[in-house]
Amino acid sequence: MGFRFRKSFKIAPGVRVNVGKKSIGISAGVKGARVSVNSKGRVTKTVGIPGTGLSYTDTSTIGKGKTAPRTAQQPIVSDNFTPSPDMTKANNTSAKLLKVLAPILCVMAAILMLASPIAGAVLYLTGVYLSTVPGSYQAQQNHTAPIPIFKRKGVIIALVVGVLWFILCRSI
Repeated sequence: MGFRFRKSFKIAPGVRVNVGKKSIGISAGVKGARVSVNSKGRVTKTVGIPGTGLSYTDTSTIGKGKTAPRTAQQPIVSDNFTPSPDMTKANNTSAKLLKVLAPILCVMAAILMLASPIAGAVLYLTGVYLSTVPGSYQAQQNHTAPIPIFKRKGVIIALVVGVLWFILCRSI
């Protein structure tokens, strides 16, 4: 049995950020209908009848159709693995989606800091980290070394603004 980790944070009515061992996601919806997207590009849509236990879930990857059913045996990946065009397209789409979602998450976290500074700060740091993922992915695609996180101007500016906002929220 493997080690599991999952934590979910409510950031607005019907909107949650889910942090797992291998990915971070955001989900939105109401009782009986929910859509979630994670950092790997997995999109899950669930529709159900509340109180009955009956539901339907559709899972797909951004840029692809539905995912294949999971098998018990994982494929062997060699050292010279080259992603298929569909996989590359899905990863590019995920990176573009993160470029949009990460700043939105930071703004929502800054608002949350007014009510709960610690939870807002954690969510803000998560958003800043997520904003670095597309750059790292792009460096990987170009076969270049990624720039370390703390040597990126945007990350430093975001962290300084976040710390100042946190201090302001704590003093209110």
